[in-house]
Amino acid sequence: MSSELIKRMQFLTQRVKMSYRLTRDRKALPMEIRATSKGQIVIPSSIRRNLGIKEGTPIMIEENGMEIILRPMTRDYIHSLRGKLKGRGLMKALIAEKKREQNL
Repeated sequence: MSSELIKRMQFLTQRVKMSYRLTRDRKALPMEIRATSKGQIVIPSSIRRNLGIKEGTPIMIEENGMEIILRPMTRDYIHSLRGKLKGRGLMKALIAEKKREQNL
């Protein structure tokens, strides 16, 4: 292969890597959806695919002022929470509360 062809292939490979990085790290653009008369909405398939939402996936809903926050409870999300509350003594507090309940 000629050196010009090799340089061209390296350039294209670099662009593909940059493009992949940009699309992977970029947040999705806002989309407008409408609620039904029952208050139901449809999450676009591209978002469901990106977040790993499948039929039956539990989704937490939170109201934050004028915003609604939806958090799918997928395996990846649960794993991301590991260690967040480490060292806060929550287990000791839970055990103490259970002992108080037993004494009542």
